[in-house]
Amino acid sequence: MMATTPTVVNGKKVTIIPATKSYYPERDDVKPVREKKRVAAYCRVSTMMEEQQGSYNLQKSYYESFIKNNPAWEFAGIYGDEGKSGTSLRGRTGFLAMMNDVRAGKIDLIITKATSRFGRNNTEFMNILDELDSYGVEVKFESEGVLTSEQQNRIMLQVIGATNEHYSSTLSSNVRWSKERNMRSGKVTIAYKTFLGYEKGPDGEPKIVEEEAKIVRLIYDLFLDGKTYTYIAKYLTEQSIPTPTGKKTWGSGCVKSILTNEKYAGNAILQKTFRRNYKDKRIRKNDGEKPQVIVENNHEAIIDKATFAKAQELVKEREGKRTQGTGKSPFNGRVICADCGEFFGHKTWTSRGRIKYSMWVCNHKYTEETSYGGDKCKTANLRQEWLESGYIYTMNQLLAHRGEYLAKYERKLARIDHRLNSGSIEEEIIKLDQEAKEIDERRAVLIGEWEFSYSDNNRFNNQLGELEKQAGANIAKKNELNTEKTRLNAEKKILESFTDVFKALPDKMERFNTQVFTKTIDHIEVGQYVLAYYLYGGECIKVNLNLIKKMI
Repeated sequence: MMATTPTVVNGKKVTIIPATKSYYPERDDVKPVREKKRVAAYCRVSTMMEEQQGSYNLQKSYYESFIKNNPAWEFAGIYGDEGKSGTSLRGRTGFLAMMNDVRAGKIDLIITKATSRFGRNNTEFMNILDELDSYGVEVKFESEGVLTSEQQNRIMLQVIGATNEHYSSTLSSNVRWSKERNMRSGKVTIAYKTFLGYEKGPDGEPKIVEEEAKIVRLIYDLFLDGKTYTYIAKYLTEQSIPTPTGKKTWGSGCVKSILTNEKYAGNAILQKTFRRNYKDKRIRKNDGEKPQVIVENNHEAIIDKATFAKAQELVKEREGKRTQGTGKSPFNGRVICADCGEFFGHKTWTSRGRIKYSMWVCNHKYTEETSYGGDKCKTANLRQEWLESGYIYTMNQLLAHRGEYLAKYERKLARIDHRLNSGSIEEEIIKLDQEAKEIDERRAVLIGEWEFSYSDNNRFNNQLGELEKQAGANIAKKNELNTEKTRLNAEKKILESFTDVFKALPDKMERFNTQVFTKTIDHIEVGQYVLAYYLYGGECIKVNLNLIKKMI
């Protein structure tokens, strides 16, 4: 037993006998102190930016050389995480691997650049230090010059941990504010790597990639021709067209995302997703919890606004509805039961004379529920030729009074133009933009005063909350105006498109035309004896089913 030389303290002789073993309460074994300390290093950078990647590699290289050049140390490895935030241990595989090796008794000392490298969540930070201490593992934080085995450093580490967490909270608040300010100013960020149809132009704005844009237009054309998401995905795969991420196989979800992405119409909706706070790693869909901003005419559109509006209407019609068939018919997603609101699906029926008929039937009529006594819809089962003949009859009714209907559409267009061009919408938006700018300036002053003073946090939070409330109301009002403007512009495009097609038609329609049908008919509502053809623009022509049968 080696003892220190006795010293006299307050008249008493004191001899210190140093420890020769390390005891680990979390394990059953007691192991003797090693001749050389097994030393590891931990490195972390929070982003994958090129500058930080360089810092990460330099840290690893430095610590490996630093440990190996100390004769009293045994190199136990370098652990690290790139592009990982310090607000949570989740996803930090390098750190978790290091802790597993600590529990396995492979490490005696950990060296790291600073306490913030371990984490910016104070509760997790202190729990980690407690666990490391229970295994007899020391940590050296170089920037602070602190070694955890020294008891007097414990309070200092608690203060440092709280400071790191406060820094994360403040930084997150400032970043969030900066993003909201950019959002309100209409600054749009696009992930070009996985965005089909665009690349970043020389001026930093989205630039159309024509070869990819052709694929986007093809998807919209197929969809408006009545094709389903699944049919379009299968067709694109068969044509060996790569997905936005470069994969060979398309999915229906990918097709739908392209059909519902407003950026293809030249607009952008900002803050579609959000996180609750700086510790929350889950990305949530914004269903009204946070304000959103609509940026119109942000970049050149691949899909014109009228076509995009038609696609959104068709998406809504199909939402939650069941469709039958392969999606090859223009009637898919357009024929609706007047009794239950369900779509009609396509079926092929064979008569006793072995004649096959292309039929359209309400999808709710022959379900398991109705087969066992449920109420069946009383709507008619329709031959496809009846639907086509009814459409020809409808268009001929319109063409017989072409001038009257064109005048009606022109009046609708004039009312829309008056609202759009009177200046009231634009003037209100400009006024709201000025208010938003003033709110931003007041918030910047408030944050600046708080960061460099000892102001009461409650007062600061109340004032900041009031400004955020005003900003939210400002954004909501602006979104309301932009939504009205978008709706009116889309309605205008639809009416203009319809009138262009209507003007170009001959005085009488002789045969069914798929292209004209998809550009003029919004949907067909089927009753027991009547078919109601609803045209884009709001007009409706009702046709008696018996009359249609007599025409064939």
